[in-house]
Order: sequence, then structure tokens, then C-alpha cells
Amino acid sequence: SLNDSPLLLGDCEYMSEIKEVSLSSEYCAVLCGGQIMLHPIESSNETTLNREPKIFPDEIRGMAESVITCLALTNDFLCFATDLGNIVHFSLERWSTVVQFRHQVGIKALHTDLDGTRLVFIDDHNHGYVYISATEETIRIPEFPKHTIGVLWDYSHPTVFIAFDRTSCVTYTFVRASVEGKKVDKVGTTVLISDQIPLMLYDGDLCLHGSGGRLTTVVLDTHANKPGRDAKEQLAAVVRMRKHNEAWELCNLINDEEEWKQLGRSAIADLNIGFAIKVFRNIGDVAMVYALEDLVQIEELNTLAGFCALLLNKIDEAKTLFAKSGSPLEALELCRDLLQWEQAMALAGSLAPDQLPFLAREYAQQLEFTGNHAEALMNFERGLKSDILPKSADGVIQQELLNQHVVLCKAGIARTSVKCGDYRRGVQLALELDDKQLFNDCGEALMASGHINEAAILLERGENWDKCCELFIQLKQWKKVDNILPNVTSLKLHAAYAKAKEAEGHFADAINSYHLAGDLDSVVRIYLEYLSDPHSASEILLETRSVEGSKMLSRYFEQHGDFESAIQYLVLCGSISDAFAIAQKQNKIRYYGEVLEQSSSAKPSDYLVLATHFESEKYTLLAGKYYFLGKEYSKA
Repeated sequence: SLNDSPLLLGDCEYMSEIKEVSLSSEYCAVLCGGQIMLHPIESSNETTLNREPKIFPDEIRGMAESVITCLALTNDFLCFATDLGNIVHFSLERWSTVVQFRHQVGIKALHTDLDGTRLVFIDDHNHGYVYISATEETIRIPEFPKHTIGVLWDYSHPTVFIAFDRTSCVTYTFVRASVEGKKVDKVGTTVLISDQIPLMLYDGDLCLHGSGGRLTTVVLDTHANKPGRDAKEQLAAVVRMRKHNEAWELCNLINDEEEWKQLGRSAIADLNIGFAIKVFRNIGDVAMVYALEDLVQIEELNTLAGFCALLLNKIDEAKTLFAKSGSPLEALELCRDLLQWEQAMALAGSLAPDQLPFLAREYAQQLEFTGNHAEALMNFERGLKSDILPKSADGVIQQELLNQHVVLCKAGIARTSVKCGDYRRGVQLALELDDKQLFNDCGEALMASGHINEAAILLERGENWDKCCELFIQLKQWKKVDNILPNVTSLKLHAAYAKAKEAEGHFADAINSYHLAGDLDSVVRIYLEYLSDPHSASEILLETRSVEGSKMLSRYFEQHGDFESAIQYLVLCGSISDAFAIAQKQNKIRYYGEVLEQSSSAKPSDYLVLATHFESEKYTLLAGKYYFLGKEYSKA
């Protein structure tokens, strides 16, 4: 207990001045004269007592010229470093050296965790590093205090440690696995009172040795259990220290969806898939939960980190991780999904040469879409190169995919050849493949480049009736037009064909096409102007009641002296004022009145005009009749 008196277990004399001593329950390590003497202390363990003392660095081959600068002793290891940058782990159980590591420059201090498997060392440049002996890796500590006098590991959270000088201490957390790999994050800084030396750290409670030998305890500013702090600040601190369970409780307290998402993203970044699923399920993000559940079974670290980087939209990091992983083809598929074809092809050259022709084709399709036809043609041809194209495929499905690839490459060559000016090659390939869509694509490209005849032929083969009809009309290949006209749906083309036939004097064909185009006024015009067939024209007008057509027929009758028929058709089409003008001019007012009475489109105002005319002419009986029809009953 604390009240027991000290008990002397033994004493030992050393050859030079003692600079540092470290004790465990069974061993003592002493640094003196640039060397370490390791020897057992008195105990009941016979194995320990029978071991001969060790002197370092003499015990280690090749280190005789080194000067040991610092040491640390745990229950399992003696760790020490030298002025040449060596770090040595000596196993107390095996009584032999187990790990040696060489840093670039000399080391002046090291501080191990409780087990000795991780340590922080400070080199001659005052840079701090975390060293992992199991993998012999070092991680640079960011913003490491220049005048650091010590480092303490947190006994409660073995990934948290502090580095302190005489005025402050900085809290760090060591991240064993993340999207960025192993790393050290700075959490925050706590100011110390002068003349206080940190002795021990436990869950954010820092025990200090003050002046006069007094022990005091302070809570680090970086820890969430410090009273009086804002909840969101506490949450940010515990997330940085990877205390996920405490972060969960704080998120429940804050109840902010964005804070939940940030916590989930932090868990993904640290590859903590189980906790991330728990967070996103809690806020109802079904898509993210499904995506994360697909990652649960992945054991290979770089592959898992790559997919996590994708979920965090860190594309470049994901590609790098996939390339280093046991599934490097994932990097190739990612480049393919992102349409980064040049990178994909570079990866395929070393990882999957059999994918090169397919990537070349897909790259060519993108180049063609963006209008880079020359490079597209080159890549389509590359997709068919015999030196990279598989000669055969395993299975029916694979063979079908290979055949489809060949067809797509040839179709691409046909299209891009036409667009690059080699239209003969393009047309030949299109005819060879005999594909309607390809005929249409090449036909439109030929049309754009002015090769109308070839374009029309291919568009006809592609059954693009409207466009090929338009071209045949331009070429005046009427037999071709006649053959495809029943398939043409464009009214505009029927009208164009009709005009062409009309110009050539083929009025029957013109009338038929105007009918198909729905331009019946033009049919009426042809009957009247060219065929002098008012009867056929009138039959159409009785059906359509076209104003323009009726005016044409009226003019025709007027020109031929048949004023009554002219008046009749003007009234029929609703041109009452024009009919009245002709009737007045040709003294056919009474006939006009009779026709008007039979018209369903006559208005009272039309009858009143007629009544006024007869009244001025002193035809009171007719005037009264039309005043009555115009609903002017008092005047009637």
C-alpha cells in the first residue's frame, strides 16, 4: 500500500555517469556512456535471475560505432535509439533482438506506449514520428512542437497521445486504418501552467507534477468530458479522437441530421463500416446503407479503402488504392465508369491486356460523340487489331460479346471514315454490315458532306423514307420518288413533289400529291388554272368550305362572265362583302339576296346592308323584307 516503507532489492555500480534509468517489474536498463546495460533485478523468477546482463550496442552486429541516445523499457521490450538513427526492439522474453529499423537522421528521444509496439520518437531535426514496430513504418506527426520535452500515451485510449513543452501540450490521435492509410491527426492544444510537468494521461485527465512536489490533475481542452463546452465542439473533438460511441451519444443529444452524416462519413473514412451502417440506418439513408453492406465482406484493406474513398467522392484516392490492392481491376473499372479512357487503357496494358480492344472501342465512341472523328477512327481500328483482339472466347455469351464488339468497331469505322472524307470505304463497310441504323448514320453524314446521291441510296436502304425522298426530289429521280412515295409521311415532301410535278406539267401526279399533303387549295388552283375544270374544283370546295379556294373559284366564274356562280361561291365561303360588291357592280342584287337567304352564315347586319340598298332604290317591299330579316322590326 501507499503506507508501506521502501524495500531495498539490490544495488549496482556502473562505469560512467548515469543519464537515464528505466525499470520494469523484473529488469533495469541504464543509459551511461553512450551504452545501455540491461540486467535483471532481484525477484523470485529463476529464469530472470539466471540471465546474464546485456550491454548495447555491443551485443548487436554493425552497431559498435553507434552512440545510444535514449531508451524505454516495458514489460515485453527494451527499446532504444542511436545517434545514427537506429531503433532497436529487444525482446525480454526471448532475450534477443527482434526488430531493427534505420531512420534517416539521428534520434534524440523516444516514448513507447504501454506495450512497446508503438512509439513516438524525436529526431535531430526536432521532427516527431510515430513508429510501428510490427510493420516497421513511420508516420510524420503534423505540427509537432519544436521544443517538445516529452510524450505521454493515454492509458485509456491507446491511440491517443500528447506531446508537451513547458507551456502547452498538443493532443494527437493515431489512426491505424483509413482512406488515407495510417496517419496521425492533431486534435487540439491545451495550455499548461508554468513549472508543471505532465506525468500520466488517462482518458483526457492529465496528472501533473507541480512546484513543491504537489500533484494536480487537469482535463485536456480537447476532450469531450471537459465541462462548459458547446455540444458541437465536443462532438468535433470526440470524432477527431475516434471515440465513436461517445460521438453517437452526442449526436443523439444534438439531433441534427447533418451532424449524423458527418459522423457517418468520418466512420467511412476510418473504414469502420459497421458503425457507419449503424449511423446511416439511424437517419434513414437507405442508399448509403445498401452501399456499405456490400463492403462488409471485403477483407483486403486497400480494396475496402478504395470503395470507401468512392463513397466519399475521393476519386483519385480510390484509383490509387485500387491499383495497390489485391483487386487492381477495380481501378480499371473506375476509370472506365468515369470515362477516363487514356488512364483506363494505360492500366489495361499491364493489368488486363485482353480489355484493350474493348476500351479502345468505348474511347472511340466517346471521341466520335464529341466530334473528334480522326482519333475516333484510329481507336475503332485499334479495337480490331489482330495482335490485341482475342482470337476466340470461352462460352457462347463471351463469343456473342466478341462478335458484337467486331460489328460495333466496323460500324464506327464506317461512320468516321465518311466523316473524315473516305466515303467510299464508309459506304462499302455499311453495305457489308447491312444495318438500318448504320445506313441512316452514314447517309446523314454523306448528306452533310454534299454526297447527295450516295446519301440517298443509303437512306433508302435504311428505310428513312422522308429524308431519302427529299434527296431524290433534289436529284429529280422521279422513278425513285414514285416508288417510295407511299411510305413518306412528311406533308412538306408531298407538297414539294407536287410542286415539282406541277412545274413539269404532270397535273394528275401533282393533284394526287397535293391531296396527300392536304393542300386542297392547290388542287383547286390546278383544276381552275390548268385544267379549266370548275366542276371538280367546286366539289372539293363544297367539302372543304375553304375561303381561299372559294375566292379562286369566284374569280374564275367572274372572268368567264358567270357572275351568279361567283356570287354563290363567295357567299358560300363567307366572303359576304365581296359577293355584295360583285352583285352591286353587275346589277345582281336580287340574286345576291336570294343566295344570302339560303346561307347559314348570314348575319343580321348583312340583311340590313341589303335593306338599306333597296330602300334607297325605292323598293320598299324588298327593303321591308330585309329589315325584317335584319331584325329591325319597327322599320320593317
